Amino acid sequence: MKGLKLKDKGFIKALVTIAIPITIQNFFSTSLNFVDNIMIGQLGKEAIAAVGQANKLFFLFVLILFGVYSGAGVFSAQFWGKRDIPNIKRVLGLSLIIGGAVSVIFALAATLAPKTVMTMFSKDAEVIKLGTEYLRIIGISYLLTSITFGFGMSARSVGLTKIPMYASVVSLGINTFLNYTLIFGKFGFTAMGVKGAAIATLIARCIELFVTLYLLYKYNGGTVIAAKFSELFDFSREFVAKILKTALPVIFNEFLWSLGMTIYAVIYGRISTEAVNSAEISNTILNLFMIIGRSIASASAVMIGNKIGDNNVEEANTYARRLCKLGVYVGIIMGAILIMTAPLFVKLFNVEQGIKNDVVTILIVMGFISFIKILNGILVVGVFRSGGETVFAMLLDSGTVWCIGIPMAIIGGLWLKLPIPVVIALVNLEEVVKVVIGLKRMLSNKWIKNIVNDM
Repeated sequence: MKGLKLKDKGFIKALVTIAIPITIQNFFSTSLNFVDNIMIGQLGKEAIAAVGQANKLFFLFVLILFGVYSGAGVFSAQFWGKRDIPNIKRVLGLSLIIGGAVSVIFALAATLAPKTVMTMFSKDAEVIKLGTEYLRIIGISYLLTSITFGFGMSARSVGLTKIPMYASVVSLGINTFLNYTLIFGKFGFTAMGVKGAAIATLIARCIELFVTLYLLYKYNGGTVIAAKFSELFDFSREFVAKILKTALPVIFNEFLWSLGMTIYAVIYGRISTEAVNSAEISNTILNLFMIIGRSIASASAVMIGNKIGDNNVEEANTYARRLCKLGVYVGIIMGAILIMTAPLFVKLFNVEQGIKNDVVTILIVMGFISFIKILNGILVVGVFRSGGETVFAMLLDSGTVWCIGIPMAIIGGLWLKLPIPVVIALVNLEEVVKVVIGLKRMLSNKWIKNIVNDM
């Protein structure tokens, strides 16, 4: 694999222009969510488990949304490579319809049957009670999230990465302030606990959508994706069929992958509330260390897709290899930092020492394989999807979860009743298998497909 040639000004400019705003957005999102989790953590282990398990429904929802808009983004990035703005607007309109339908289904489940949802994830009565209160309120925000997500992903595809960054930073800052105010009853408000966290998030989602649409449609006269209704929904059956042929595997991929993650949560919930706490806290901390890697993956999808849409196949292939190598470097550095700082982070959470010990062990394991996780994200999201290789990406990403990860969780967690750090280590064997198969495919150069040439 070729080295990172810093003299390639085009590559560096594209990486900096796209990746830095995404990184800033992800940093604020993850950091403030981390702070939010610490606030909720002050309410006790039941509150942590309740909000964490309730948000598994949102996790499933948002990953399906990511599949919808990521699938659309494959086309948007390649259309932008050939500067086909009318088709970019049509892709956005179609994806908003699909994303909106998905959000309505999940919103109905959260608001009308929250107790049923919580019973799937936990057997603890107090956790179910608190989670039910949280879901009834947070479910109202799902449609807002879908619209914001759709416009944000489309903006990234055409290089407008600062707009979703600004909207996210504003809304997350407000969310954190309102969480502090409503959870603990500050500034004259009544302490509302987890219900206050849900209300804060709902308000923040409203503000995020407003800021996103204002910046896209009104600021400086509007942007290239400031589409009218007639432009958003001006598509034929043939157009829809071509989009869905490539996008559906991405949607199914995210659905199957997120369903797999949800099953992990169910398994951990069947082990114990302590196991749920260990997994939730570990994920909260780990997400901080995956920010740069995930941002590179998102940037890769845009950078490589733009090159393929411009019919510059050789440069797209070069970009893919450089980005994968960059991901490995970032993963090794962040993994080493994670291992060294894990004992410091767990001190921020108000849980028993046994849970803290498990969290440290889990984070050390994840630190050693973080470069593999980041590389897999770049391969699946940045390389194969942007290259139109969506069926292979689906089989690789979801197949390893269902054929390796879930069986390991069942065997280790439910049958052998191993400690939660050992179970999570077994689950992550799927990452090792995935990276071996993924690298072999990437190096074969058979993944590049221009899917917009005849559109």
